Amino acid sequence: AARVHPQWYPRKLYYETYGLSPDTLAELRRRGQVVQERSPMGNAQIIVRDREHALWTGASDPRGMGSAEGF
Repeated sequence: AARVHPQWYPRKLYYETYGLSPDTLAELRRRGQVVQERSPMGNAQIIVRDREHALWTGASDPRGMGSAEGF
């Protein structure tokens, strides 16, 4: 799913490239939103511990530059 970020000041709605359809962008503008493309937006890594099976699992956001290798 596309990521969006509503910035409070200055008032803008940032969205990821190719994340919102032209119709959606037009509707947001019609409603008075100032929209601006920005990519990439956000990045996350996570490690989950499964105590029952004594396992650790790592994952990296595929949109970022991270890697889950080595976990």
